[in-house]
Amino acid sequence: MVSAEYRHHLFLIVQEALNNAIKHASPKLVTLKVQLHDNCLVVEIADDGPGFSGQTAQAGSNGLINMRERAGILGGSCSIQSRAGQGTTLRFNLPLPGNPVTAA
Repeated sequence: MVSAEYRHHLFLIVQEALNNAIKHASPKLVTLKVQLHDNCLVVEIADDGPGFSGQTAQAGSNGLINMRERAGILGGSCSIQSRAGQGTTLRFNLPLPGNPVTAA
């Protein structure tokens, strides 16, 4: 069982990722995939929107920063794959409490 704090940060990460996809990408399809891999919760949110490059990410936008910080609080990591015209995929590797981060 995970703590209320863990669940809270996980909820806010997923909420922000879905909100960003809907607000910024206007996708036709958004997928949410959750897996347990080597005692690590792997959460992946992908959209088929227009994607973005590092230069086109909105200045002053805290969503991506907040998600990375929350993943860090949980001892995990966040990776972002996006290219203009090819959608965006966010992947969070979040170790379950008491377990170190392992590559997934």
